Parts: sequence; C-alpha cells; structure tokens
Amino acid sequence: MTKRALSMMLPAVLSLGIVLSGCGSDGASSSNNAAAPGAAGDKVAGEITVWGHPYVGDDKKEQLKAFWNDTIAPFKQKYPDVKVNYEEIPWKNREQKILTALAAGSGPDVFYQLPDQIPQFAGNNALEPLDA
Repeated sequence: MTKRALSMMLPAVLSLGIVLSGCGSDGASSSNNAAAPGAAGDKVAGEITVWGHPYVGDDKKEQLKAFWNDTIAPFKQKYPDVKVNYEEIPWKNREQKILTALAAGSGPDVFYQLPDQIPQFAGNNALEPLDA
C-alpha cells in the first residue's frame, strides 16, 4: 500500500473511531436523535484503540511508524481529551484475534481490514453501521 493511499485512509479510520466511541454505551440512556460527537457545544473525550497491521516490509517500518505518529498528532490536537492507543498486531491469525477480542468485549474500536474479509465480520455482528 502506498503512502498516499495510507494518508487518505487514516483520517477516515480515525473519524470512524470517534464515531464508534461516541456510539458506545456508558450506562446512560441515549437517543437515536442525539447529535454526532463533536457537534457544536459537545466535548469529545474518551479513549479509542486502533489496531493496524505491519503492511510494509522491514525496510519501511520506521516510515510506517512516522506515518501513524504524524496522522494521530493532528487528531490529538483537535481532540485533546481523546486518548488514541495505536497497536500493531501481526498479519498471522489477525481475523481470529480480532473476532475473539470483539466477542470478549475487549476488541479495538477501529481496525484495518481488507474488503474481501468484511463479510466475515459483518456476519459476526462485529461492525457498526455509520448511518444516522
């Protein structure tokens, strides 16, 4: 995957994390008509966990690390009360690791997934719709 493709994908992934973290239950009642996180007057706070994979060779690992740091930094600047935990998980057995973690309620808020594997996660109710 090229740096350009990665740089276009990450803001969407991080935005997805904010949306998903805002959808999580905190024990209080919620309404389907509630404003989206970050709406005027809302304070966005909390913690999101992002799982990614080492989709570059060893010779590019430092560039990938710099990419994530450079992408998360402006997000943290915009949302200083949101802690972003980026974790790199290995490619091997990644689907099973994610499914197991999600089933246990300890999975990430956002994770990188290939399009051909999305039906597996959708079939296990591991994905949230992003519509209203």
